[in-house]
Amino acid sequence: MRLYYMTSLETLEQHILPELRIRLSTFDTVNDPFELLGVQQSDRESRHHFAGLYKHWVNTLGFVSFSDNWMSPLMWGHYAKNHTGVCLGIEVPNQRPIKVSYEPHRLQVLLEMSPLEAAVDEDVIKQVVTTKFKDWEYEREWRYIEKLTNRDEETGLYYVDFSPDFELREIIAGARCERSLEDIRKQVFGNTETITLIKARAAFGTFRMVQQKRQNVLTISPLHQVAGFGYGKRRKKK
Repeated sequence: MRLYYMTSLETLEQHILPELRIRLSTFDTVNDPFELLGVQQSDRESRHHFAGLYKHWVNTLGFVSFSDNWMSPLMWGHYAKNHTGVCLGIEVPNQRPIKVSYEPHRLQVLLEMSPLEAAVDEDVIKQVVTTKFKDWEYEREWRYIEKLTNRDEETGLYYVDFSPDFELREIIAGARCERSLEDIRKQVFGNTETITLIKARAAFGTFRMVQQKRQNVLTISPLHQVAGFGYGKRRKKK
């Protein structure tokens, strides 16, 4: 399935394209203080129970946040630096990402298991990591969950590498992005599938972002047959 990841032009050019990877977010550093806290904790015992679980999940799980489309002006404004950034279309296996559930109230779930059991129970984890308040519904979010292993020694952060199961297939330049499609095209390397580049603009009749058809669509052919290219062959930093 195709999902969409928004970011700044700077992040694209300085990190994502040369490093062939996307950084994992952690639940304690994103813009919602209720991450992992969608379950009601009305008494001291439940709060104590969840405190240990929260710490465990924060330290062991990360995620890439996607949307199911790139046409929301709010998303461009919030996550692509006021429409000056880009949106990346990433192809992932259908069963891999998890759709976020938006709820008007905290879930009233009693975990009839020990904290140790809850910490590794897949159904519990899935519910906790994908429950958000209803006001976030405009994001239409899907989450690609990863375990926090193999920390990058240089940055101290965690990443998902581009691969056949996490494939860059599309780059949409924002309506206010200063970089031309051709200039972006020149920075792409190592792709094993065709990548399409398009420009976004504000629609004429709706509050949506749409393709700017006055600019030609660019495509980048796969380079998997070119010696020295392919996933795992990051550019060396200068």
